Amino acid sequence: MGRLTEQDEQGNWCVKGLPWKDTYVGQVITENTSKKIYGALCKLKDYEESGLDPEEAYRLKERDTAKKPIEHVTKFAPMYECPSCGNIDVYGQIKCDECGQRLDWGE
Repeated sequence: MGRLTEQDEQGNWCVKGLPWKDTYVGQVITENTSKKIYGALCKLKDYEESGLDPEEAYRLKERDTAKKPIEHVTKFAPMYECPSCGNIDVYGQIKCDECGQRLDWGE
């Protein structure tokens, strides 16, 4: 999901695609304004219904961002460690069995 908000040149936050001036008191609510506000409210509703607080949502995003396992060279064969929790036995796995961290085996 892309961002719903953006900052203008002065650093003011607004709903993406809805200039702040279009929300001033007395402005006519255009079809664009109505659609943008309704879309943002629907996304906010979905987020609130998830039951997650911002920190939990951030942790889930981090966990689902693939990270390269840490390679340890041993006498017999390389061992791979989860970069998030330190679990040593993650070779070839898509996700760590201990913490669920997504792993990147590229290259």
